Amino acid sequence: WAIHIMLDMPCATIGRAAIIGDALHAAETHFGSGAGQAMEDAYVLGRLLTHPSITRENIPQALTAYERVRLGPSTALVARTRYMSELYEFLDENNLPDGRHAVMRETDDAATGVRDEGDDWTTRWGKTVTKQWVWQWDGTPETWWKEAETELNKLLA
Repeated sequence: WAIHIMLDMPCATIGRAAIIGDALHAAETHFGSGAGQAMEDAYVLGRLLTHPSITRENIPQALTAYERVRLGPSTALVARTRYMSELYEFLDENNLPDGRHAVMRETDDAATGVRDEGDDWTTRWGKTVTKQWVWQWDGTPETWWKEAETELNKLLA
């Protein structure tokens, strides 16, 4: 099946309409985070729309706050996922083995794990991959909600 990617979305809202989930950040599956991102989008948007200061008249401000908090990270996720595909499929020319028969990590035996740090390439590749996952560990839906609430308060001031 085809996997469609949304690159450089210009906006997440127009007037009184907003998009969430894959409509906003359709990406390859290398992070496996699409459903989680959609739930985070829905959480932030739901909190904004049910905020005590929101009325029918100022719904667009709530949607603008949503867009300011979620669009940038969503766009970055799509780009980061593309880079992960290059790393996982060994297509990133900056992270290829140093030779056709590059020595991989030494192991005690097939049943045990890594015995040592590994060669330069495997160590470098592993660190590069790990760095790409850091965003998953930073922040929580509550953090994003607080950012959105701050944006909302600025817009309503």
